[in-house]
Amino acid sequence: MSRGDAVRAYSIRSRLLLLVVALALPLALMIAYAVHQQMQLNIDRAKESLRTLAGVMANNTGEHIAQARQTLEMLAARPLIRQLDAHRCDPLLDELFTLMPAYANVVSTDLAGRTLCSALRSPAGTLPDVGAMPWFGEFRDKGRFAVGSPHWGPISGKWVSVMSMPVLDGEGRLAGGIHLPIDLSLFNPGLPEGALPPGSRYGFVDARGVLVWRNVDPEGSVGQRLNLPAFVRAMPLREGEFEAEGTDGVRRFFAVRPLPEAGWTAFIGMPVEHIYDQARHGALLATVVLVVLLLLLAAISLRIAHGIAKPVADLAGVARDIHAGRIVRARREGPAEVVAVADEFNAMLDASGESERRLRAFLNNSAIIAWLKREDGRLLFASDNFLAHFGLSGEEVQGRSDREIWSPEIADTFQRSDADLLARGGSHELVELAVTPDGRRSWWLSNKFVFEGRDGERYLGGVAVDITERKQVADRNEEILRTALDGYWLVCRDGRLREVNVRACEMLGYSNEEMLRLGIEEIDVAERRELIVSRMQQVVERGGLIFESLHRRKDGGVVAVEISVGFLPEEGLFPVFIRDIGERKRHERAIGELNARLERRVAERTAELLVAKDAAEAASHAKSAFLANMSHELRTPMNAIMGMLALLMRRGGDERLLEQLRKIDRASRHLLGIINDVLDLSKIESGHFSLLNAPFRLEEVFEQLRSVLVDGAAERGLSLRIEAPPALVTRQLQGDAQHLAQIWMNFAGNAIKFSERGEVVLAVELLAEDEHALLIRGEVRDQGIGIELDVLPRLFSAFEQADNSMARKYGGTGLGLAISKRLAQMMGGEVGVESVPGAGSRFWFTARLALGGAGRARRPRPQRLPSEEILRRDFAGRMVLLVEDEPVNQEVSRTLLAEAGLRVDLADDGLIAVERATGCKYALILMDMQMPNMNGLDAARAIRAAGANRETPIIAMTANAYDEDRQRCLVAGMNAHIGKPVSPQLLFDTLLDWLSRERRAQDSGGEEG
Repeated sequence: MSRGDAVRAYSIRSRLLLLVVALALPLALMIAYAVHQQMQLNIDRAKESLRTLAGVMANNTGEHIAQARQTLEMLAARPLIRQLDAHRCDPLLDELFTLMPAYANVVSTDLAGRTLCSALRSPAGTLPDVGAMPWFGEFRDKGRFAVGSPHWGPISGKWVSVMSMPVLDGEGRLAGGIHLPIDLSLFNPGLPEGALPPGSRYGFVDARGVLVWRNVDPEGSVGQRLNLPAFVRAMPLREGEFEAEGTDGVRRFFAVRPLPEAGWTAFIGMPVEHIYDQARHGALLATVVLVVLLLLLAAISLRIAHGIAKPVADLAGVARDIHAGRIVRARREGPAEVVAVADEFNAMLDASGESERRLRAFLNNSAIIAWLKREDGRLLFASDNFLAHFGLSGEEVQGRSDREIWSPEIADTFQRSDADLLARGGSHELVELAVTPDGRRSWWLSNKFVFEGRDGERYLGGVAVDITERKQVADRNEEILRTALDGYWLVCRDGRLREVNVRACEMLGYSNEEMLRLGIEEIDVAERRELIVSRMQQVVERGGLIFESLHRRKDGGVVAVEISVGFLPEEGLFPVFIRDIGERKRHERAIGELNARLERRVAERTAELLVAKDAAEAASHAKSAFLANMSHELRTPMNAIMGMLALLMRRGGDERLLEQLRKIDRASRHLLGIINDVLDLSKIESGHFSLLNAPFRLEEVFEQLRSVLVDGAAERGLSLRIEAPPALVTRQLQGDAQHLAQIWMNFAGNAIKFSERGEVVLAVELLAEDEHALLIRGEVRDQGIGIELDVLPRLFSAFEQADNSMARKYGGTGLGLAISKRLAQMMGGEVGVESVPGAGSRFWFTARLALGGAGRARRPRPQRLPSEEILRRDFAGRMVLLVEDEPVNQEVSRTLLAEAGLRVDLADDGLIAVERATGCKYALILMDMQMPNMNGLDAARAIRAAGANRETPIIAMTANAYDEDRQRCLVAGMNAHIGKPVSPQLLFDTLLDWLSRERRAQDSGGEEG
């Protein structure tokens, strides 16, 4: 086949058609993929819309429930509703029922579930009892706002879901509830009209899977658990998407979102077939468009091929002429694109000369010099900056050889370099010295290359940059290293020395040649080959390393050196600097000897101080022993005094006598408080005081404070108020609740004592919080006498009071504030006071408390009879062993136990107690600690070791009231500890607690048996 035949066989038309086919196939695949992606996108958009609508349902319904909760909170706080009186119903119930058509009723109940008030009257005429309703049981167990499962309303006669809010009594305890039944027939989740296609299902289920409401409910499934397998598996997600078959057999795509406030889950489902039908319709339309586009593309390609075949053939002829070296301009005819190509051909011809001029301009104006030679070494081209740098002209160098341009020395160097380059071929980089005709010397980094021209001849080209300045810097660095005071090595990876300076040779007594024949392991005394490799690896990883070692001199001596090693990653070499530290080591040894002498002196002085320390500790132990003994000696008669007072007050008598006894009791308690404060302050200052670390809630602390302070405030005509955010006081915390309450108690006690009008406020607020702890601020405000400004700074000092006249009038030692300050500091906080004389004071403190675990919500404590009455009713005649050596305390304790219905067996000391406990089984044992013959601790251990009372509860009842005393009792086998003076109420509560535990244990054992 001739060349013309080949051209005709593969015409431009054929090539374009092949190109169309070649492009059509991947284009079709790409469009098909795009159609598939669009189909998937349509499906994803439908699902995303479904998820959005589920969120709208959840948000709208959540807002309705939140509004209802606010309404219930308002109702629960109204006085008429809090009275829970069926004969006095709040008229607001009827008004709200009229204003809120979405609710079936408004009802209040007591704690047993009896309906007290109802906005809607019962058809039967009597209000029903809802105590047996599951929703009411859930609400009563939770004791907080709750939304119940759907049920048929007994009054409204409709399907309802009841929202309930606790009603609290005056003490803050759960007394009943206020309830709003949602009329599920009027329920509206607020979805936009027309947002869902036919066949869609949406509604709510509760946490147990029971259907609360659904837009369409032909099966009547409201109030029933949905048992569809896929739906049941997916609902625990609480938030997510899934496919499931509905109760009508239609498969739908569901989205669910939670309503935490109600414990519901919103669901919304769209038929899967509807989603895929929309996606398939879009895919079909895209396919039709694709086919039409491909047909149009083929027709247009044929038309284009016909119109440009001849002009393109003409352009091909012009290209062949240019390739043959003939300068022929292209004709401007044919389509615009072909005309543009012809213009480009012509422009290239015009620009070829311009390109050469630009290249020369670039070379002439850059820091790089360039040249071109023939194979015989004669110069064909030299850039202008080449000529300017060496002071030459074009006429002087054009067509001349190196010997005709340069000095013989430089010319020989250039010719040897050119000959080597021609022999090796390719391109090579080298550093060369050049000397101008006027004698200036410069160093150049050259890149030379060989190439073959179209005529078959070889040419040598080169570019170079002046590195004279860099070379001078390198030479200067080399001179610095040569004359440096420190030694310098350049080390290879194998540990051999590549370069060394003069100082390195002088340090070891070798010549330069001898040093370069050595390796590191031949010089370093302390380094082995393995250690050298390890150090090199550390240097590579860290970038540098400094360490000390020993180097061996040529004469056998050893030099102490400090070595600093770096790493040059591009060259794989290690620069090493070595400093002679022999003199420094000698100084260090001298300093070490001086330090040793000083240490001996310090040891001698320390021994003297230890003697003084032992004496101080002995004094501290004597003080602690004295305080412990004083505590016991004071509390024992105090127990007798206060116990006898309690017995006298229990006997009754005329009111005047009772008032006198109460005054004695208050004085006794005041004296006991002083004793406790003195001992607590002493323990804190001696370092023997430690805080407890146990879980608690602030609401428990405030309950305790209210119960203790309310009577004292009332006696002085004051009102007591507590300001505490519910979200803070119900949180589970970790710390010492007892001593936290003591700070508030000290502040509040002073406020009550120094106030004659108004109110006393106990408050708490959250200052800061992190993931481990929170910082609270507690305060007590009063409207009392206030404090002068000049005495505020010393108010928290031990044994200080604001005014001695006030002390005579109101009493007190001033220790409470000092102890509060120490306690707050131990809790990571501080204390302070703000006061205006005659207007009142604000005492505050801060404390850091650890966050506890997520504890269970505290259920209200049911009301019960006093412990003494329960003891007489349930445990009358039970035998209790009383171990007490002091006669008056014997009489007090025995009388209190007898009045509680218990029989008492008395032991005067621990030895008698062990004998009695060996042969007789007791319900409970009360044990003193300090007794003659055998103390209470030893007696408890002996009783636990043998006899009939190994498991009997043993309660320490002792004047040893320190925490360490309580701990010693527990370690000895006792179950609890009561400090003297003993409160009758605390005694009865403790007896009831442990006797009840024994009974439960016996009942459990009997059932198991």
